[in-house]
Amino acid sequence: CTAQGFIAWMFAMTVPIYYGSLVLQAFLGVKNNFKEEKYGFIEKWVHATAYIVPCAITAVFAVTENFNPNGSVCWAGKAPQGCETDPYVDCQRGQDIGKLETIVGLFVISLYLFFPLSVVIAMCLWIKKSEKKILRSNGLQAVRESARKE
Repeated sequence: CTAQGFIAWMFAMTVPIYYGSLVLQAFLGVKNNFKEEKYGFIEKWVHATAYIVPCAITAVFAVTENFNPNGSVCWAGKAPQGCETDPYVDCQRGQDIGKLETIVGLFVISLYLFFPLSVVIAMCLWIKKSEKKILRSNGLQAVRESARKE
């Protein structure tokens, strides 16, 4: 059950990290005119972060025996199920790491919802700013050309 919980949690965190990093790479690509030499360095850090961070967090859950049967799957929780709420049942497995579980949950939610949205908004603002610069420079170019003709 520990192995199944480890794998499930590992990839439940790896996917949103990749999801968030793809959005970040898209933004850096747009910002740097798709010149990979300017933003290609981030790729190795994306892969390292996507595996090292979830592995470290799931290792904490595994060492503290917090992967236990939870319905039809093994997931984070104490065993036997419901022992936290029933004062007459002692928990046999799982230490109290509820705060870590909350932090991880908020981290995953932010990677799915808030981080990509904020990066996409930043990318849209960057594109608008770049378009305005281009329009201004085209306007200046027209003024210069008309001045040359006179």
